[in-house]
Amino acid sequence: MLKRAQWFDLARHLDWQPSYVSEKEAFPDVPAGQPWLPREEWSAWDEPFRTTYAEYVATQHEKESALFAVQEAAGRPDDFRQLPREWLSAVKLHTATLPLAEFAAVIGNLRAAR
Repeated sequence: MLKRAQWFDLARHLDWQPSYVSEKEAFPDVPAGQPWLPREEWSAWDEPFRTTYAEYVATQHEKESALFAVQEAAGRPDDFRQLPREWLSAVKLHTATLPLAEFAAVIGNLRAAR
């Protein structure tokens, strides 16, 4: 099997010119986004986060393993039923109020960046 470095750059140059429709028709504004750029503008584009399917699957497996470890450490639903009612009320209040403040902060940062 070839190593990634041996084939990856070759797989990046697979552009073709559509012959049955114009490029604008093949890539309409709604799914392609705005501003619409012709093929020549994209020819030198190079994404910084290159990954293969095998690398993606391995990374996702690592993430899921870490998630399952956190779930095991946090406990099961039966564990939460044994907690004091006051503590559960505090958790509910926390989860109901802080995400809204975080969301508002993100929107504020996006507006400031624009």
